[in-house]
Amino acid sequence: MTHAKDDAINRALKEAQVEAQRMIEATVAALKEDPHLLNEAETAKINASIEKLQAATAGDNRRLINLAMDDLGFETQEFAHRRMNQSVNRALSGRKINELKLGEEA
Repeated sequence: MTHAKDDAINRALKEAQVEAQRMIEATVAALKEDPHLLNEAETAKINASIEKLQAATAGDNRRLINLAMDDLGFETQEFAHRRMNQSVNRALSGRKINELKLGEEA
């Protein structure tokens, strides 16, 4: 019974580490693609959160990993909104309102 519990704990830790690594990779890619959407202070906060998550991921405390992921998610929330707005603006750029089919598939 103890081994099953240990296995479950280890599996949950590995899953958190994998999820954290994916989050780090996605954030780093977004920073490279759209650095112009952030000022220096915002970029520094995001980079500090990435470093914190990397440090947590190197350890074996799933709770710290989850907290660090939450922190990174908080720090990148506005950045994600800006990226989404930029994508929408690009998609709609140069189109007239009567060309858009609202509520229908394009």
